[in-house]
Amino acid sequence: MQRHSQKLWNAYKTTRFQWLEAEPLWTRFAIITAWNPRSRVTPASINKTRQSVLMHRLSEEGIKYRHILAGNPDFSYSEASLAVRTDKVMAALLCQELEQNAYFWVQEGELTLLPVMFDLAGAAHLGAFQDRVQT
Repeated sequence: MQRHSQKLWNAYKTTRFQWLEAEPLWTRFAIITAWNPRSRVTPASINKTRQSVLMHRLSEEGIKYRHILAGNPDFSYSEASLAVRTDKVMAALLCQELEQNAYFWVQEGELTLLPVMFDLAGAAHLGAFQDRVQT
């Protein structure tokens, strides 16, 4: 993995979350964003449009989602994200289309970081999801 990719991957592993609406009772879901494709800083107006397109697509396909923020530990940086009730295959396909490097997967309360655009051998288990949720 390139040095820049490794630095981003390590930063992703420190991500914290904040629900922007009621936490769903789903046992598994992906956390996906349409912001900053390939981690390139993108104007907020474009990021918001990309996120709206994603929400419209999910709604059209009958896929449930909830709004959640994903950010660094002190939330001095965060991205609007969606908790999406889907499977890993669909999550990975969405992330490829959105040019996202990775996504988070929550299953039975455990959080995993999964690579999409990065050339990595595997996922990183990050522990209990609730330990990463800011109230």
